Amino acid sequence: MKKYIIILLVTLLSTSCVCLCSEKLLTVAEASDYKKTSTSADVMLFLKKLTEKSNDIRIETLLITNEGRRCPMVIIGNPLLTNPNQAKRDERLVVYIQANIHAGEVAGKEATMMLMREMLFGKLTHLPEKIIFIIVPNLNADGNDKISTDNRSYIPGPEGGVGTRFTSQGLDPNRDYIKLDTPEIAATIEKIYNVWDPLLTFDMHTTNGSFHKHFMTYASGQSPSIDPTLSDYTWNKLFPAIANASKGDGLFTLPYGNFKDALNPEEGWQAFPDTPRLSTCYVSFRARFSILCEAYAHIDFKTRVWASYVYLVNALEYIANHADEMKAVVKKAEAASASIATIPNNRRPKMPLEFEPVKSGTITIHSYEFEKRKEPNVYPRYKPHYEKEVTYTIPLMTKYTATRDRTYAAAYILPAGAKKVVKHLLKHGVHVEKIEEDFTAEYRKFHVEKLNTSKLPSQGHWRTFVKGEWKPEKGLISDGSYYVPMNQPPVRLISAMLEPDASDSLVSWNFFDSWLVPQWGRRLLPYPVLRLDELPKIYSTSVK
Repeated sequence: MKKYIIILLVTLLSTSCVCLCSEKLLTVAEASDYKKTSTSADVMLFLKKLTEKSNDIRIETLLITNEGRRCPMVIIGNPLLTNPNQAKRDERLVVYIQANIHAGEVAGKEATMMLMREMLFGKLTHLPEKIIFIIVPNLNADGNDKISTDNRSYIPGPEGGVGTRFTSQGLDPNRDYIKLDTPEIAATIEKIYNVWDPLLTFDMHTTNGSFHKHFMTYASGQSPSIDPTLSDYTWNKLFPAIANASKGDGLFTLPYGNFKDALNPEEGWQAFPDTPRLSTCYVSFRARFSILCEAYAHIDFKTRVWASYVYLVNALEYIANHADEMKAVVKKAEAASASIATIPNNRRPKMPLEFEPVKSGTITIHSYEFEKRKEPNVYPRYKPHYEKEVTYTIPLMTKYTATRDRTYAAAYILPAGAKKVVKHLLKHGVHVEKIEEDFTAEYRKFHVEKLNTSKLPSQGHWRTFVKGEWKPEKGLISDGSYYVPMNQPPVRLISAMLEPDASDSLVSWNFFDSWLVPQWGRRLLPYPVLRLDELPKIYSTSVK
């Protein structure tokens, strides 16, 4: 009898300790009744307390920011892995959650810290048994600590203010996924995507758009460039399941977007165009799942945190219960992408270069009547009449169709002097080879007919835009040149970077400016990258 009493007491004590840990480890938002958000030091202290009480968490350093702050990367699992190579042999899938890339949008940061606590000590301890978590709760640490009530002042709370959208460089990190000018995004790709290879990424935000009554909006890559197997599963299975589960918790959700015309909402609900400079789209171009979580800006801070947390939990429960199914979808999408170069050129799929939104159905949005504000230079430009609620059933325009496209290449050849570009491709996990023996080939060369630059700097660049035509030629390709075969999974990302007139090409981000115009004279030179329509037989070695 005494034995059972002792067991009961130990069990109760253990349970009490878990509850005590869960209750005592409050975020700054919780402890302040949602009047404040966490500083970078607060985040580090919270994580330190988690590691002191659990063996299922490890804190690594993603980077030291330009202003000297530590940006932590958290690994959680039960059992906890000691290195990324173990993940390849582990049955669990890898999920990456990042928050505060825009440090004026702090709800995701607080929700992510709450999530970690509950996974270690609370009601979500089953999730690390099924999922390996990589979590960066405060990606823009420099922007986070520039807390001011002047930042995003039009949203309600927290009273103490929030950080800035931009990094200490004055750059938007969520426009940096191709050019990699910020150490934050460069480190994310180097230490997370190229090493841990997460099956799915969450990117936590707060909206800055239309007024409505839905507390969480969501999105994923919708570009026609993305493998349809991936996007179909995301939009037809994953998102509806999460929405249904969230509805059961009292959280009503909506695909992310805006009214095409706020004064005429009947025209439709439209999403942003997909470009891989954005995190969610970038991940989709790498043939992986991504979810953009945008808490509704015009509700109080506590509700934004709650909405972010509830949506994350319901999404993770679905992922944990459908891991094998989602792995199979990614495997199929990856195989389809890697096989594009082996399809005969006349039957090969086409890469969209320009696209426009198309109606993909209808959507019901619970919202209001609007009027345009009379004050000049104010945001938001429209204001709702909260006393005049309206339910709109309108066209849903969150998908895009190509208006101009081009057949995917089988390979690209870069000149020997393009080491900077090669190094950049390697940063993105692209396989590049160095040609060790001359060979003659039929190829295409892009002849630039028109070149324009942006009227103002954009994200630290005077962007370059070209128009021209790929024309067939034949000639010698010298040893020392670089070879980028397209029979590899990130084929869609490679095309987005190396097709010179694509919206986020490396040409547009100034990687080839010195090649396009001679040092003396004003004529336009051909784009130095050659395009092959078929995979050649060559002697080459891998570039590391």
